Order: sequence, then structure tokens, then C-alpha cells
Amino acid sequence: MTSQPKPAHRTIKPLQVVTLRVPLAQAPAVEIWLEPLELNLVETTSLERGLALFQGFHASRRAAESTRKQLKAALLIHRTPSTRLTLRLMPGADWAESWKAHFRARRVSDRVVIKPSWESWKTRPGDCVIELDPGMSFGTGQHATTRSCLRLMDPLIARHPGSSLLDVGCGSGILSIAAARLGCHPVTAIDNDSAAVRIARDNIHHNGMTRHIRCRVADLLRMPSPGRHDIVVANVLAGILETAAPRLTKWVHPGGHLILSGILTTQYPAVRQAYRKHGYRAVRSHTDGEWTTGWFRKPIPSGIRLRDCRTVRAGAS
Repeated sequence: MTSQPKPAHRTIKPLQVVTLRVPLAQAPAVEIWLEPLELNLVETTSLERGLALFQGFHASRRAAESTRKQLKAALLIHRTPSTRLTLRLMPGADWAESWKAHFRARRVSDRVVIKPSWESWKTRPGDCVIELDPGMSFGTGQHATTRSCLRLMDPLIARHPGSSLLDVGCGSGILSIAAARLGCHPVTAIDNDSAAVRIARDNIHHNGMTRHIRCRVADLLRMPSPGRHDIVVANVLAGILETAAPRLTKWVHPGGHLILSGILTTQYPAVRQAYRKHGYRAVRSHTDGEWTTGWFRKPIPSGIRLRDCRTVRAGAS
């Protein structure tokens, strides 16, 4: 296991913070209509208060006002009740302290631990510790879809060490970092948002994985084929997963695996059926709150031996 890198010092400057407070029960629906806005909001939850907070952190008042106006217009369209929208200046020290109140180190799977730089963690043999601090955009692995991906990836990679992996919709880069630390090689991370890729690259560097992960801007629905991989993980939206099924299914080696996330539980049967049409077999699913993540396996064509598939994978570029 690679030794943990020394945390880099990060200066947190005062920020303009736009906050949308939503009752927890309404959070999944709000996440759906927020996605097309591409506002790079950080989502956190307060179980004690029964709230989900969507926050945008901005270096300028102008950028913060733009986010606030877009959220206000969206709220009018979607008529989401019991919400509160605010804009205020938050000193860097206050921002850091507010995160410390609810972002704690936690084990999210048998081997994967996510922690902030200000907390220590007593590791046990085989632990994969990922260090992430809150950024101006993209989260810290607290969302149910990210946790579910990690809980399915962990045993899968343990069974197939050295597999190549493609992370579609990489966001903050957590899944790619975990994959590389758990033994996947090579790892490719893509996102259609350049801000996401910048944050992911920063997190990849901070965790000492720059040489092991290639991260770039690419649109799932328009990009040329990235070639075939042993494992493909796509944490996007259910509608996009259905539309992209003819593309994603071709990016997996015969006998390889596909993990699909970002799916509300009510939407999961439709997504599962879309991939069954391409011959994929559901291996396992994991439900966390309102979200369900699926693990699927690509069939091996008749007449082809698994050994031959492994030979093709080993020789693939």
C-alpha cells in the first residue's frame, strides 16, 4: 500500500457563500433540477435539523449574485416549498470551522476511509485513506451515490487487482483516487465540467496519485470512444445513463464490470432494463437513502474463453 503523502498547506480566503436550505425529504428532487444548472454546489446534510444545504462558494460578489439569481429563478419554476436562499460573506476561518463541525473522518467501505486534513486516523492493514478538504466546488464523498460506488468498487477491485478503470463524471476525483490506491491501473477520470477536472486534479495531486490517474475534460454523450476498460464507473444522472447505454456498454471488456450510480431508487428498474437490453447481468445493487447504485457484468461472447479476454485486456492500450 502506498504511504500517505504529507498534507499540503492550504490557505482559505474569505468567500461569498450562497446557501439553499431544503428539507431532507425534498433533497433528491432538488438535486435533479439543480444538475443542469451546473452551479458546482456543495451538498451537506444536517440530520438533527432535517435539512440539506446546497452551497456555492465564490471569490467575488458578482459570481455569487449570478448563482443566487439562477437559484431564485429555478425555485420559481419548480415551486419547491419550505426552502430558504441566502447570500453572505464568510471569512475563511469561519468556513473552515463550519466544515469541521460536520465533516469527520469515516470508513465508507471495508478498506476505504475518507478524512479531512485536520483529523488523524489510526489505520489498519490494507486501509486506503483518502484525504480531502472542502473546496469551492464539489464535495467530500459524503453523498450517498459516492458512498455506494465505493462500497461496490472495494470488493470488485479486491477480486480483480490490476484492472483498468474509467471514472465517468469524476467530480472531485474521489472514486479515481480510491481505485488507484486499491490497485487499479491505469485509471482514467473524465468530467464534462472543467471546474470539476481542476478540483479533481488538485485532489489527485494532494493524495500523491498524479502519476497513476489521467484526468481530462470530456462529455460522455459526445466524446470519442476511450477504448475498453475492465471496470467502468459512471456516477451521473439516471436519464443520462439510459441515453448513454449504447456507448457505455461498448467501453467495457467482455467479462468486465460496470457500476452505475446517480439513480433514484424509483428510477433504478428503468436503468437496469436499459443495460439488460445490451446483455449486461445485474450482479449486486446497493441502496442508500433515496439512491440505488448497480453493479453489472458484461457477458463473454460464446466461443471466447475468459483467458482470451484477459489476454486482450493485457494488450489493450
